[in-house]
Amino acid sequence: MLVQVSSYSHELHNLLALTTFKASRDKTESLFKTYQENDGWCLYMTEDKKGVVGLVDQGNLLVIKHIGVGSDWQGKGLGRAMIRKLLTLYPGRGLEAETDDQALGFYQKLGFRVQALGEKYPGFPRYLCQLLPTKTVLMDLQGTLGGDPLGSILDFDFYPGVLEGLTRLKEADYRLVIVTNQSRIAAGDLTQADFDAKAEALITSLSEQGLDLELYVCPHSRYDGCTCKKPLRGMFDQAQAKMPIDIEGSFIVGDMGKSDMMFGHRIGLRKVLVLTGVGQGSLTDFRDTWSETEADYVAKDFTEASSWIVNSTKQVQYMSEGA
Repeated sequence: MLVQVSSYSHELHNLLALTTFKASRDKTESLFKTYQENDGWCLYMTEDKKGVVGLVDQGNLLVIKHIGVGSDWQGKGLGRAMIRKLLTLYPGRGLEAETDDQALGFYQKLGFRVQALGEKYPGFPRYLCQLLPTKTVLMDLQGTLGGDPLGSILDFDFYPGVLEGLTRLKEADYRLVIVTNQSRIAAGDLTQADFDAKAEALITSLSEQGLDLELYVCPHSRYDGCTCKKPLRGMFDQAQAKMPIDIEGSFIVGDMGKSDMMFGHRIGLRKVLVLTGVGQGSLTDFRDTWSETEADYVAKDFTEASSWIVNSTKQVQYMSEGA
């Protein structure tokens, strides 16, 4: 969707003029040269040349300098789509923008935190908007949180202690994300509607207990050529597009080595294997299916996994404070 701009054009001038005060052609051409000639400056246009976003790459933070869409596309979600695409192009990075009253709502709807900067000129307040990476626990569903790892989600119930474990992670300020392969949908053994109804019921029941979880699903078979079936990273990218993920400070918890542990390995997450579900078999009979990596910790169940995650995070904090 986004293509890095390598040459100046009439379409680029028109889009830059939308976000540059009193923008003459000379001014937008000068701005384009700034993006070309300075380290860390990047300028992107949408493939259809309807939107533009310019940023400065400061390592862990992308500072948005310009974002605009053609007049025919304003209010149609293209700006939001460009922000989401940036998050997938630069995984683990935060976003920052300075803006005014007119564009403040755009950033607030995307979940940016807002800090008032005062008035740049009398009557013209400015705001600093930030969307920073969150430490996240991604987790498998069946065999990890409950249910039969190879059975139907329609029979799913949480294992004992799972709700306590989720609460422990929430209180430690982790974002909680479920990533689940559901090939029964592709096989015709489960309809998408039945899955959605069961997933909604599970998420609602957790929400009623003060636990806010996100759920991402791959409904495909291994033969469909998708990019979302674990160990592929598609579901991570979907979660990343909603809110940036602090990869180094995040975890995957699952019972299947060849999907869950390899998923974490490919992304760079810390990996916790649970011995519920098919976890024991993953360590023994099927260890060869994920031989290129190993778990950072092996837990008897999700409750123990959550305790280890929280405690390991505390140890990192103590080490940082003593450094």
